[in-house]
Amino acid sequence: MIHRVTQQVLDRELTDPRLDARLTITGVEVHASGNTAVISIIVNPDAKERLAMKAIESATAHIRRRVGTHMPDTRLPNFQFRVDKGARREAAALDAIARIEAERRELERAQSGVDDAGADTEPTS
Repeated sequence: MIHRVTQQVLDRELTDPRLDARLTITGVEVHASGNTAVISIIVNPDAKERLAMKAIESATAHIRRRVGTHMPDTRLPNFQFRVDKGARREAAALDAIARIEAERRELERAQSGVDDAGADTEPTS
């Protein structure tokens, strides 16, 4: 629930101009004590990550209060935001795989076009 409501607050309720980026929460881990929730996010585009994280750090208490207004019956832990480097690496790997697959398909098409062109022509006498 913290994940969903915090994402809504990030998407709809923050007006800091430093947050001129797409913020996506990739996970929330509440420590066993219940005192701290580590909220993992990715920032797109990457170039805006540092500025966006500074804005989020400045707004953490405000974000927590806003989440609390949507979850009044829940004792909220303190929030800590961190960039999810694993998700970024995973996305980069998936992008690389997709590029390789597209290149492979293009090569196969080009090779089958050459083969087909030779097979379609009838010998002339």
